[in-house]
Amino acid sequence: MQFTIDDKLWSLDDPRIDKMHAGDMSVASFVRASKSADPWQIVVRHGTDKVPEMHITAFDEAGIVELESKRESNMRQMISRTGGITGKVIYENREVFLQVYPELADKMKEVVDIVTKQRCKGCALNSRTRPLMEALLALPSIPSRPYEKLAKIIPEQGLERLRTGTNLPEGTIKIAPNRAAKKSIPLRTTPLVGEPKATWLLPGEKDPNIIRHERQEKAETKRRTSARSPRPGCFDCCRKHLAQAVVLLGESLQGYPEHRWLAVGHMAEAAEEILEKSEELAAEIRAERLAVMEDPSYIPTLMRLFPTIDEMAEAEKLGIN
Repeated sequence: MQFTIDDKLWSLDDPRIDKMHAGDMSVASFVRASKSADPWQIVVRHGTDKVPEMHITAFDEAGIVELESKRESNMRQMISRTGGITGKVIYENREVFLQVYPELADKMKEVVDIVTKQRCKGCALNSRTRPLMEALLALPSIPSRPYEKLAKIIPEQGLERLRTGTNLPEGTIKIAPNRAAKKSIPLRTTPLVGEPKATWLLPGEKDPNIIRHERQEKAETKRRTSARSPRPGCFDCCRKHLAQAVVLLGESLQGYPEHRWLAVGHMAEAAEEILEKSEELAAEIRAERLAVMEDPSYIPTLMRLFPTIDEMAEAEKLGIN
């Protein structure tokens, strides 16, 4: 991994920066030890020679203020239109919402039918319930509606949005404090001595990619050997992870060799998502993943699996075993 470090970072008074400057902490360990609230940004980009590059850039006071200002502006625009209401909230409290908005009955039934047919509840709630929010916001505001029934479900701003039937004035919107807001770290009083000795890995230190995949392998073995049932199968999730693996494996041959490890992770997820549906297909995906891990030049033809998964999904939909 190639990396560049903003010179301003060395002026911040933080023990992690001291260790990295002295060569006692690798850049990889510094990245893992960094928190979202730290006043620096870590971005991975592709350089001119298509080799991944990591850029660590320090924020000054003005930069932190600008970042928070942009976040608040985006939040205000979103809440102005929705009042902070989401389709997931409407779905999970559908009985109460139907008491206030009986006109939503048909749309609610449509969405409930879609969600209940999905085995992966998390995916369904996040991707299939948005039409409920759009339908709700399109309904007219009627004074006689019992909005008070929603008081314990949605924020005050959401109730105001529903009562008025119009977007809220952005100047009246309250934004909750950002718990992940970047904090200000004092500048050091004494400059660091000597040139930085920062290196990606220290002698004997494992690459983070290898550590990550060893943990995945250990977790996978534990799941397979435990008495617990596997996670509910999801055809869509399996196809999603396989599709991402296909793209990343292609990129690994186009100047981004590290993307092969990202593909390995997606293949592991795909095998787990299909395990309940077909142990044979899960084993086939796992075998291909292990082959990719052992041979950097091996590119499996994962596209051949999609017709099989499509047939299985259609058969389940029609109730055919």
